[in-house]
Order: sequence, then C-alpha cells, then structure tokens
Amino acid sequence: MDESLRAALLDSNLWWKGGFPDIHIKPRTLYKEIESYLPKRQIIGIEGLRRVGKSYLLYHLIDKLLKTKTEPKSILYFSFDAFSQTKLDQLLASAEELTGRKPAFAILDEVQKLTDWAEQVKRLYDQRSVKIIVSGSESLFL
Repeated sequence: MDESLRAALLDSNLWWKGGFPDIHIKPRTLYKEIESYLPKRQIIGIEGLRRVGKSYLLYHLIDKLLKTKTEPKSILYFSFDAFSQTKLDQLLASAEELTGRKPAFAILDEVQKLTDWAEQVKRLYDQRSVKIIVSGSESLFL
C-alpha cells in the first residue's frame, strides 16, 4: 500500500480508532434533506462554492452515522485534494486492508479533483454495495 495514501486514510478517518475531528458542527438546514437519502441506494452529490461548509456537512453525516451505531470502520471518508491520481478501487482496497472490512459508506470529498471521477464513481456504484456520497465545487456536475 502506498504510504502517503495509508497516512491520509488514517488521518482522515479518526473514528476507525475511536476519535473524531476536533470541529464544531454547525447545524445546516440542508442536512435534514440529505439525511433522508441515506437509506436509499442513490448517490448523494453535494456541490457548492469553496468554503461554504460542504466538508462540515459531510462530518455532520458521519457524526450522525456514528451516533446511530454504524460500525465506525465501515465509514470511509476521503478528500482528493492531494490525491488526484488515486484510483477509487485502490482507495477502497487500502481502506479494507486497514480496517479489515468493506466500507458501507464511501464519502468522497473534493471528488472533482480525481481523474475521471464520474467514470470511477459509476463503476463503484455498479460493482459494490456501498452508499456513495460525493462533494465538490460548483463545477462538479457540469
């Protein structure tokens, strides 16, 4: 496994070892609408300008999952800020190697930075039983 990817996964998924990022989660009105789609198979896409709170919204969802007794190691969060050449199948395989289980939730932040992100996300959706949540800039769905 690539050491920088391993380090990023462990740093990004503190709940795998019982922690959570030291952030204040400000309730957002959009949260309830997004939460209603969690049980559905559909991919959830969150788009918006930089610095408007998309990542905090994702952390709010993760916090909710953890509070509803979702297995922490089944929640994968990853930001592609510095990993644009990473392949989703490599990311999931690395997460599985670290946790010993397949993710039930794949929360992919700044996904537009991932090379061929749409094709990779579609392949993930078609081939795996995982709830996919993506976020990115407003150009995400152009």
